[in-house]
Amino acid sequence: MAAYAVLTLGALGEHMDAVPIIMWLSQQRNHLGGYGSTQDTVVALQALTSYSLASAPNLSITVTSGTSTINFSVDHNNYVVVQSQQIDTAGDVVLQVEAQGTGMALVELHVFYNIDSSQLGRRRRRADDQEAFLLDIQLFDQGTQSAHLSICTRLAEDQDLNETGMAILEVGLLSGLVLAQGGVPTDRNVKKVETEDGKVILYLASVSRAELCVQIPLMVEFTVARVQHAFVIAYDYYEPISMCGGQTAASSAAPAPAHTHRLVLLVFPLLVTLGCAV
Repeated sequence: MAAYAVLTLGALGEHMDAVPIIMWLSQQRNHLGGYGSTQDTVVALQALTSYSLASAPNLSITVTSGTSTINFSVDHNNYVVVQSQQIDTAGDVVLQVEAQGTGMALVELHVFYNIDSSQLGRRRRRADDQEAFLLDIQLFDQGTQSAHLSICTRLAEDQDLNETGMAILEVGLLSGLVLAQGGVPTDRNVKKVETEDGKVILYLASVSRAELCVQIPLMVEFTVARVQHAFVIAYDYYEPISMCGGQTAASSAAPAPAHTHRLVLLVFPLLVTLGCAV
């Protein structure tokens, strides 16, 4: 809806009124530059690009980090191209960004890092040795056109940790069922929800020994005979080998070295701002 609002304001020539929406929209992108779904990405990028073209871009952007200087140029030849540059992180990083010229661009700073898990004093088992998570999956019918999937998960008792970092629930949907309108709301436990064909992916803040339950509302898109099982998988985002898998039935309810991180500076053809995603 935000992207459509930007397109509408642009068509009316009210570009300044679109600035707050543009700022919010640009902050919703994931680290790869996309949005929650292909359709969302297409519409959002169309809105951002059309807003950028409201004025002929002719920008020179200089980023200074210590003794090194990085220069970016945004003009009519490359206004739809994302430019990036990796920054040396040997010590403390202090960046100064300056822009000259006319037009709009967005400058983003992405931080990628790894943690040495051995210092956390915790050990996980491989999924083929011992499941790290416990799953309880139940599918409940709600009339002929809707249903809801209840998934509860927690750490197995024999794990040598009390709580994980971010965890992922990959929920396969039975044939004929789709995520209901409104989907799964985000809260302090569910930080992000992504949808793919036949699958819902939930990003959980963490999983502990206390049971965490998520309700997924579904609706019947079409009737299917002899429905096969769908799989639900829970795993640690930072250590995917720690996982657990389960099934939903229609009849039933390469890592980088530790202590390393890198900074990547991206320049998009939009507003000149500086953000940091850690």
